[in-house]
Amino acid sequence: MLNRLLLVESLEEVKKNIIQFNHDVETNEEMRRRFLSHFRQWYYIKEIDMFAPSKFIGYKEMNGDRYNNKDGTGADGRNTELALKNWFIKKDVPDLLTELQERMSLYGKIKKNSQIHILKSEEQYFPIETGGSTVQTDSAYIDKNSPKVIKPAVNLKGNANADFLFNSLLENIKSRGIDTNKEFTVEEIAELIPLGTADVTNPATYGYSMTSMFSKQKGRDYFIFQNPEIQEELTLLANNPKRNNSFWRTNYSNEKLMINPKYTGWTNNVKSFSWEVLSDLIAFKGLDKSVFIHNGTGIPKEIRNFFNAESLGRKEKVEISIIHEQVEYPARIEMDNQPSPRSRMVWKADFSNVIKRNFPNEYSTILDNEKSSDGIGAKLKFLKVRNAVNTYKIEFVVPVSGQLIQDDLEAEDTEYNGPQRAEGNAVMYYGRRYERDPINRILALEYHGHSCVACGFNFEEVYGERGKDYIEVHHVKPLSTLKAEMVIDPKKDLVPLCSNCHRMVHRKKDEVLSIEDLQGLLNVNMK
Repeated sequence: MLNRLLLVESLEEVKKNIIQFNHDVETNEEMRRRFLSHFRQWYYIKEIDMFAPSKFIGYKEMNGDRYNNKDGTGADGRNTELALKNWFIKKDVPDLLTELQERMSLYGKIKKNSQIHILKSEEQYFPIETGGSTVQTDSAYIDKNSPKVIKPAVNLKGNANADFLFNSLLENIKSRGIDTNKEFTVEEIAELIPLGTADVTNPATYGYSMTSMFSKQKGRDYFIFQNPEIQEELTLLANNPKRNNSFWRTNYSNEKLMINPKYTGWTNNVKSFSWEVLSDLIAFKGLDKSVFIHNGTGIPKEIRNFFNAESLGRKEKVEISIIHEQVEYPARIEMDNQPSPRSRMVWKADFSNVIKRNFPNEYSTILDNEKSSDGIGAKLKFLKVRNAVNTYKIEFVVPVSGQLIQDDLEAEDTEYNGPQRAEGNAVMYYGRRYERDPINRILALEYHGHSCVACGFNFEEVYGERGKDYIEVHHVKPLSTLKAEMVIDPKKDLVPLCSNCHRMVHRKKDEVLSIEDLQGLLNVNMK
């Protein structure tokens, strides 16, 4: 056959075809109408977060028009599946199938018995039931006979009471929405896991277990003390049979320490589908059809622990509260009745109406079924409310155009330097370069918002539309310390400051104020 299609020979050809399919399924009505419901074998690449069917991606340089006219070319899905086995493996991932169904619902129905294939090199991201007694997830493993008994994801140093207390500490911190990256005192840790926690009811046993937990006994490294010598002293004490079991509390209760980050990374910087968890306190959900139409949204397994739902079993649910602009809306997280249960967040129509009012254009697009809203960039921002269990404040995050950011930067540079002035010395160059990197700036404002972290001033509240999405961004590390280029973490290294506060921070070149010092001045002089 002169027009016979040739099979792909490299993964790069496959990726190119997957991207092409996602473009064509949106723009090529004939392909959607004639073939979408025929596809059964779907392939997913996490790196580019896209699905496509085998019959389309298995041939070289495929596109919608070629596929519409493939008759007489000898195209056969069995051939493409055989070729794609070089890179993909079939995997039962219910969350992926649900995501595929939701995405394709904008264009038509797919086969109910569709199957998912994933890259062999990405298999570690999709653990599934192995047929044994446990189901492995990123956060924990659950005994199927006792679904509410959750064992820790971290590799504890043993099975002693000290280890059980530490695991209870992690669970308690997470359930209360406490930032795991904060600095605690020894007494604050004790208040989170008091006598009786983890069935440790004997005071002497509790005292010894706490001593051991804080120490380095048996290789434990659960904490990082501000004064490392204290941890060494506690280690000696834990190994001394004549120890005083209350010594840790009576002598070190005010000592400062942090939880070792290696044990608290289970919710930080996790991405799955349209979700992203930035920290124990903040998560983002990209707007899609489910948010507008179905009064809720799916929650991938990797995201469940942010909502304290990782231990839920089949048909179980947990009630939550979501708050937007000081109005509280009841909601819940529920599991379905599938063998590998899927989780969803469900709210009532009143909150869906709030979303529709804030995003009328995106809602109209969904109703017109013209294209997916996945790429609009707008997001729901979930913030855990401290000291309130299962309560989340929701903000709407709308992407700011790169041109607007650049205009703001140029306006600031003109004011700082004047139109003819050179950039200045190396220290100013590095500092201003980092503060004004458009990508870092966008990420920092997405995380912190557009209100001044020192005084709370918001330009839009005062100046209306002219002040919308504007705030200056400050580098928390003194510029004089930036000897060379460095990697910037927008969440930790950059914060929003109003113009007044920013000027006061930098007013004395040899004395750059910290945010805490600046707030101290504000508190003193505003009384």
